[in-house]
Amino acid sequence: LIAAVDVVTNQIIAKQRVPHDITSGILATAGGLTFTTLQDGGVIALDDESLQIVWRFDTGIPIKAAPQTFAVPSGRQLVAVIAGGSASGGTFPELALMQRGAMLYFFSL
Repeated sequence: LIAAVDVVTNQIIAKQRVPHDITSGILATAGGLTFTTLQDGGVIALDDESLQIVWRFDTGIPIKAAPQTFAVPSGRQLVAVIAGGSASGGTFPELALMQRGAMLYFFSL
């Protein structure tokens, strides 16, 4: 479960269910998108107010590293994701047969 919380009132303002635990962390951008990665190999972008998934990329490789963002000299902002490792097959049997691998992905905002 991903939840957006109003830090002034401590009220939950939006929720989004995801199929597996998020072990990577979440990255918020100034452009209204929030990124996270999933153990099933998904990289997702969510609208930062509604938490609706607006984009998904499937790597096919388990991901436990947090997405990172940086700017390149041209002024473009990139999101980097490292995919690799093994999925939690003990907790989620459907992940046990996922491919192992290692890959670095870059996405442009």
